[in-house]
Amino acid sequence: FFAQDENFQSLGIKSPILLHRVTSILKLTRPTTVQAAAYEAFASSSRNDVTIGAETGSGKTLSYLLPLMDDILSRKATSDNNGVSYAYARALILVPNKELVQQVVRMALPLAGGKESLVHGGSTLDNKAILIDDVDEGADDRDRVRLAIMPGGLKEPLDFAPFRQAIVKKEAPVDIVISTPAAVGQLGLNPKNIDMFADIQTVVIDEADMLLDGGYIRQLENVFMGFRRADRLKDESVVKTQHIFVAATLPDYGLRSVDAYLQRKFPQA
Repeated sequence: FFAQDENFQSLGIKSPILLHRVTSILKLTRPTTVQAAAYEAFASSSRNDVTIGAETGSGKTLSYLLPLMDDILSRKATSDNNGVSYAYARALILVPNKELVQQVVRMALPLAGGKESLVHGGSTLDNKAILIDDVDEGADDRDRVRLAIMPGGLKEPLDFAPFRQAIVKKEAPVDIVISTPAAVGQLGLNPKNIDMFADIQTVVIDEADMLLDGGYIRQLENVFMGFRRADRLKDESVVKTQHIFVAATLPDYGLRSVDAYLQRKFPQA
């Protein structure tokens, strides 16, 4: 279950404040096997698409949150402009429903710097989600990962307050957006929204076995359409979108199985 001869520092985590939050706030001492393997795949300079498959309870959410947050905090610590090279967001995390959105946010908040790091969507959380102490009261923006929950019903990206504040008012952008395919899918259909999809470097598809099957697939395909359209316009010097698929199971029975879909659409993952 745990990675042998590994601790979180030996994984390659560069941010001291993230290491502090993992070991002192979450009180974790050793990464699980999937966390160690995923970090190595994330940290690769090739930025390939990645599939993370492991049983429930093995720490899959942390397996993608840790490398994402390490990248964000390390950039902010080593750059005069807080290391931010994006205007919309560094990453988009998609889950099937709002309950799972809250679950991801609850896991992310202690690593991000506490309640103050949730810059939008806090009013939608249930009581369990907001009973998390502000773990770094003295933290400034360099020490925080700015999180936001994107709701449904948006007609364009600038209808989302964090995007509007960053693009129009030139305020600090959000770092990680957590949402659902239903909320983001409509934006992917419109070519006018290409700037948002071109700006986001990583999209995480959590609970991929659910989202790539049944009633979610059409909405998710709309999201992929937005990223594919943006990637086609990027030249070779610009990093393409990185897709991260996370699941407890990847069903492989039939030509329309989740595994078959990934092999067909994302053969390099």
